[in-house]
Amino acid sequence: MIRSTSSSIIRLENFSDEILLLIYRYLSSIDILYSFYGLNTRLNRTISETYCHLFLGEVSYQRLKYICSSIIPQIGYNIGSLTISDQLTENLSKIFLEHFGQQISLTFPRLKCLTLIELTTDVLPSIIHNLTNLTDLTQLNIYSLKRAKINVDGIQILLDKMFSANNSGLNSICYDRESIPLTIIDQNNHSIFKYKKIRNFS
Repeated sequence: MIRSTSSSIIRLENFSDEILLLIYRYLSSIDILYSFYGLNTRLNRTISETYCHLFLGEVSYQRLKYICSSIIPQIGYNIGSLTISDQLTENLSKIFLEHFGQQISLTFPRLKCLTLIELTTDVLPSIIHNLTNLTDLTQLNIYSLKRAKINVDGIQILLDKMFSANNSGLNSICYDRESIPLTIIDQNNHSIFKYKKIRNFS
């Protein structure tokens, strides 16, 4: 509720959908969901029908758990692009897995693109393992992947998981130079990098 200079009261629900969408542009995904979703049916509709990208990044654990338990299950059907970032909120990806884990395909059935930022090599396989039966998912972006308890054999296993993810249905995997190197060793102990699906970004 907003009070104007003439002391009249302007209620948020009196704004047109176009004005609401303009307001959303200045807010993060977390702020929109936490502040507006659940206030009334109309606001729920404008968010769920028009907001197709979800960025899970800088957020308090209390808000994150609330959004994961109460809001995402209601709007996940329309999410086409999902970003999960541990950059500013430590272990955010682990909390995401706790809530969704094997339910990713049921929660985000229209997901087309998944971006993972600053995850570690002990968490990434768990997310990739649960990418199954997502008929629209073709793009996986991995940025600033961090090493955690992994050796050369583990890297090979991780690569195999990446290329078999989503029933081998990914068309492209983007992997930046800030991530740990994914080096493949052949039988003659020569380093090779032969997979065409991976695109490196500096």
